[in-house]
Amino acid sequence: MVLDGPTFVATEGWDWIPAIRDRNTGIWQDVILSAAGQVKIGDPQVITTLPLPDTSRADVEIEIPLTNLSNESVQGSVTASFEQTTVTKNVTLPPGGSTVKLAPAEFAQLTVQHPGYGGQTAMQT
Repeated sequence: MVLDGPTFVATEGWDWIPAIRDRNTGIWQDVILSAAGQVKIGDPQVITTLPLPDTSRADVEIEIPLTNLSNESVQGSVTASFEQTTVTKNVTLPPGGSTVKLAPAEFAQLTVQHPGYGGQTAMQT
């Protein structure tokens, strides 16, 4: 499947297309953000810390900028999920801008054990 045109396939291993910085990084399939009411969700930042040389775990920290457009505090919850991990934090947002942080210190499941791309498979001929 050529989801992003022929250049997507070419950047997967061919050498005839010049490199485009950050071409194959980040989110590239559907992402759905929804908001209702007076709160505006900014661009979340995911920070992964790998305590090298130890590669048995990685800490994932998520920062979400939020803007409360009303003149009163607003209560709600922020939920983030990836693979089988889901965390939810109840928040009270004052008027104006603020940042919500989801960190391993508060959510133990944000310390991912044995991070990586999955297991390797052996090829038999």
